[in-house]
Amino acid sequence: PPAAGPPPAPAHHGASAVPAYAKFGGPEFALPVADLAVYREMLLDPARPDDLARLRLDDADLADLPPVHVYGAGLDPLLDDSVRLAAALRAAGNAGDLAVYPGVVHAFIHYSRMVDQAGRLIDDVSAALARDLAP
Repeated sequence: PPAAGPPPAPAHHGASAVPAYAKFGGPEFALPVADLAVYREMLLDPARPDDLARLRLDDADLADLPPVHVYGAGLDPLLDDSVRLAAALRAAGNAGDLAVYPGVVHAFIHYSRMVDQAGRLIDDVSAALARDLAP
């Protein structure tokens, strides 16, 4: 099956008070917790009080997905969510993997000319795609 690229940011699976939010949720880490609330509101339908249920990782059916490779930044408020997502995928039998890049903030890939870890991420995604798409 074809590989899934980096998944959408998993911060909206229902966990809102996780350690990485508190530790890395300030503006100096490129993704303040206040911004996460804005993204969450954009995903939810205010006319449906039960809408949050569709975003909970615990309620998600992760079976039969193509390989999902989760890439996390070590200084990202979403790191705990990324780790939880990867664990849930593994528990569902998904063939993807988790890679965490220490010392970088959310969206570090945008700094590929300045941050070595971004180049490593590009190499890792390329290798995963080549593996997953091989005949």
